[in-house]
Amino acid sequence: MSRRRDLDYETFFEAEYGPTVRLLMSVGVSAEQAQDAAQEAFVRLYARWPRIRHHDSPAAWVRRAAINKARDNFRSDNRRQRREERVMGTPSKEIETASSVAGDDEVRRLLLELPRRQREVAALFYVEDRPIGDIADMLGLSAGAVKFHLNRARSNLRRNWTEEDQS
Repeated sequence: MSRRRDLDYETFFEAEYGPTVRLLMSVGVSAEQAQDAAQEAFVRLYARWPRIRHHDSPAAWVRRAAINKARDNFRSDNRRQRREERVMGTPSKEIETASSVAGDDEVRRLLLELPRRQREVAALFYVEDRPIGDIADMLGLSAGAVKFHLNRARSNLRRNWTEEDQS
């Protein structure tokens, strides 16, 4: 492998690793799980770097890979937990609260109240400041589906925000 390839990748990694981890935390992944998923996405990227570095948005590629890895890990953990519960006969542990997952940040807490797809779209749009087309590419959706989920997310965020103000 050429030294040039390694330097380009290293520069990209340094610029994009932190934002990728923050994105995953914004959609409700714990800090540790976000780091694991981001690291695995960057390992996959490194193997494909000569090709992907020429894409319009390598950052979109790695974020999509990280989101997919986080989803896979979540599903795997849930399956493992259900198997353990069947064997041990114990109730499932409580879902982590918004404050334990993402700190006391109000925006993250509100995002965590959204359904998964709305949370992903809203985090990419508002936290990452990504355009609709990039979000569609990252999540494997059409632009229309992204707009639909973003509209639903806005409605739910508005409702949740209003309900808190009345409390």
